Amino acid sequence: ALANPDFAHCRWVEWLEPDEIPGFWAATAVHFWALHENPVDKLRFQAKLYEALATGTPVVIALEGFMSELLTREQIGVTVSFADSTALAQAIQHLLNNTAYHTTISHSARAYAETNFQPQHVTQAYEGLLDQL
Repeated sequence: ALANPDFAHCRWVEWLEPDEIPGFWAATAVHFWALHENPVDKLRFQAKLYEALATGTPVVIALEGFMSELLTREQIGVTVSFADSTALAQAIQHLLNNTAYHTTISHSARAYAETNFQPQHVTQAYEGLLDQL
């Protein structure tokens, strides 16, 4: 997919050491990835999304299902259909070329993370679920 001329400015990032990760997020304007269509990916929350949202890095993901619905509903990222590289490229270009839209997604992502990923809130939510068992 990166051979596509629409992705000429994109870089494949190899494994990063833990101390390199903050610099990676600071240097990233848009983070994107594509998943294969399968039932599991339609239901799970991608781990890398936690970091992207926490750093306010807009994401574009080729994905359908739970996470796509969440990103769209909360306006915290952009999703396109599985295997639609043209739509993926267009969504990335739109974020890169539209500063106001990029800023809106970035701020919304960070605000979502601050509201939903606080350790005390997550702990309380899990304890509430366990109390119901």
